[in-house]
Amino acid sequence: MTTFVSYKNKKTIEERTEEARKMKDRYPNSIPIIVEKGKRDKTLPDIEKSKFLVPHDLQYGKFLYIIRKRLKINDTTAIFTFVGNNVLPMSTENVSNVYRNHKDEDGFLYVTYCGENTFG
Repeated sequence: MTTFVSYKNKKTIEERTEEARKMKDRYPNSIPIIVEKGKRDKTLPDIEKSKFLVPHDLQYGKFLYIIRKRLKINDTTAIFTFVGNNVLPMSTENVSNVYRNHKDEDGFLYVTYCGENTFG
């Protein structure tokens, strides 16, 4: 069993800020996103690749589809994703709107996924 270490604990705020800035400078029409499994989730697998760069006009629901494919879970498996302070984004919302409203101070949008609807 692996111990959960969030991306924020792996790098300093300065390193994360610089990395997000470089990504946004190089790809101005894309959003830098970090996807992590919820600390308490025991039902879903760990995601192999946690860093994403997605088009700003992509619908959040389509990004969720990408996450599902990366996790290799079927269509009947429940998955909940949260941003910011445990906010469940609408699937019809553009990723740019979610980013604008919930991005972290370091410039990344942090998305947490879990298989059970547990807040906290």
